[in-house]
Amino acid sequence: DFIKNYPLVAHNSRFDVGFILMMFHRHQMKINANEIYCSCYLSRKLNKEAKSHRLSELSKQFEVQLTNHHRAVDDTFACLNIFLKLTKEIKSKEKLKANCYLFNTSEFEKVLKEDIPKHLTPLTDYCSEGKIIEIKYKGGKQKNSFRSVKAVSLLPLPNGNVLYAHCQKRNLLKYYKLDKITELRSPE
Repeated sequence: DFIKNYPLVAHNSRFDVGFILMMFHRHQMKINANEIYCSCYLSRKLNKEAKSHRLSELSKQFEVQLTNHHRAVDDTFACLNIFLKLTKEIKSKEKLKANCYLFNTSEFEKVLKEDIPKHLTPLTDYCSEGKIIEIKYKGGKQKNSFRSVKAVSLLPLPNGNVLYAHCQKRNLLKYYKLDKITELRSPE
């Protein structure tokens, strides 16, 4: 309710918006239609002389106060002030969109069948059945070994589609990137 359909700006937006989208999915809420803009992306396009496009470095460059870096409120105000300084010369919404618009959150309502790798297409049925399956995952502590999970849903996120599943070993709900699932098998 707080963000409604307002445009959102963040520094490295793909990362931050991923958390917002996960919460929409987790609570089975309709996803808002927020335009997403990125101050980091904008800096890379318009601020080519910058040594770094990190929030802390841009804060120094633009003399923006950043007292408690990596704290939400302080990072938000620094991001806002940097964004305003970078957009000072931009006079139209079209030019703003061309320089730092990433996507609209409404694009992440559901995973499209054509976006699921061929070897993972059974996941659609496994999720609807809430089935316990085994996935071979090239990441984490159990890298490249099969792990038992209960499939919950397939979710689209800005950094790629994921399987949201209950890890049977750790008794946790976790996200597994589809592009890191190399094999899939049903234990039956």
